[in-house]
Amino acid sequence: MHQLSHLRIHRWLGYLLLGLLLPLVFGIANAQTDSSTTDTQATAQEVIENYKSEIVVSKDGRLKVTETITVRNTEGGQIKRGIYRYFPNPDFKIQSVKRNGDHATYRTEVNDSRKRIEIWKKDVYIDPGTYTYQIQYLTDQQIEDLGSHDRLYWNVTGQDWTFPIQQVQAEVVLPEEIPSNQITLNAFTGYEGEKGSSYQANLEGNIAKFTTTRTFNQREGLSVIVRFPQGYINNINPLEPIVPKVIFNYLTVLYPLVPRVVSIYLTVSFPVLGIIATIFSYFNYRREVISNNRSGLSSLFGTRARSNFVIFSWFFIGSLLALFAIVLLTCSVMLVAGNQ
Repeated sequence: MHQLSHLRIHRWLGYLLLGLLLPLVFGIANAQTDSSTTDTQATAQEVIENYKSEIVVSKDGRLKVTETITVRNTEGGQIKRGIYRYFPNPDFKIQSVKRNGDHATYRTEVNDSRKRIEIWKKDVYIDPGTYTYQIQYLTDQQIEDLGSHDRLYWNVTGQDWTFPIQQVQAEVVLPEEIPSNQITLNAFTGYEGEKGSSYQANLEGNIAKFTTTRTFNQREGLSVIVRFPQGYINNINPLEPIVPKVIFNYLTVLYPLVPRVVSIYLTVSFPVLGIIATIFSYFNYRREVISNNRSGLSSLFGTRARSNFVIFSWFFIGSLLALFAIVLLTCSVMLVAGNQ
């Protein structure tokens, strides 16, 4: 009887131990399942694996930028046909666009004073995988004159990417004449307006190299700052201090998709037409004055109201057209200079 009691106790202890071990075993199994699921989701996430930008600064202040963007897309993700890239202003001139080394179909559009380049075909969907896009473009008027020195402040990635960026590499190639011991480097990382320091920078001769040290979240980016002494860069637009750049940019907003030669022809022809219209207006103004036996602006204050109104109208239109022609002519000279 005593032995039977011991057997029951051992049996109940065994049940209790088994009851304690089973949840632990299932918990470990579930943890492993969740971990593998998380790893699978992380692996399948759409990301920019590498964002490399080479910025070559020429002596005339023009930048030649080559961006090489390696992306990974997934089934059912956002990247179905290709990618798009925003530029901060519309006067960026696209030179070439490639995908996996081959020339790619693209289109551009201008919205809110920004240019957007879309690299895809409307009805062509790409398979899940890794793709490398290369965008090459030109831009000018990016070198700032700060009095004691010149500066290039360049947003390498922009702040519009809706995918994480695992690594960013940027190289700024300066003219060889600039002494390397007088070049200073700085950069900012993070969201727009932030001044994070998740980067490494070093100078190799005349090449400034920047590399990020962490994965960027959506809409985070890298901006680089390179300072160097004055006298080595001459901006190609000598009229910039006279005419605000916003007036100059409107020309390229009007013709963002028109070939360069046509764009220059149209922008030059507008001032010519303005000058012709001005001459015509003042000719009619003088004709009205002479026909009414008046002279100069004193004729505006005579007694014949109708003739005075006509004279004033021609004079006002002529002056307005003259101002318009001067502004357009100045901008046209700037545009032609920028396309040489």
